[in-house]
Amino acid sequence: MYYPQRASPPPSQSSLIPAFNLDDDNQYTEGPSEPIEDDSPVEEWTIEEEIALCKAWVSTSENNIEGNGKKALGFWIEVTEFFHFEMGEQKRSYDSVNCKWKNRIRPKISQFCEIYNSVQDRHQSG
Repeated sequence: MYYPQRASPPPSQSSLIPAFNLDDDNQYTEGPSEPIEDDSPVEEWTIEEEIALCKAWVSTSENNIEGNGKKALGFWIEVTEFFHFEMGEQKRSYDSVNCKWKNRIRPKISQFCEIYNSVQDRHQSG
């Protein structure tokens, strides 16, 4: 059974965006799963699931034992395992977790970081 390590809060001066690239899906030749033809409706993600996914990503990306030396497939398998551990069930597939992060959550986090950093960069005169 997989028991993830809890991530400690980042220091106040650290960068909010990691310095390594997890998007290079060409690092492996075999995909995690085959497409499934299913006509059932896609279940919407809950806030709890989105929070669990964020926790899983942070915990995996801040793993200072293995560092950022994992290939994309290994990283996302670990994120998915942590997500399933946090949720207590395996309702979402590897592809679902990966796609949710890359297409929905990460762009919003990047947008927030841009706004936050631009506010932090404003220098008060006087």
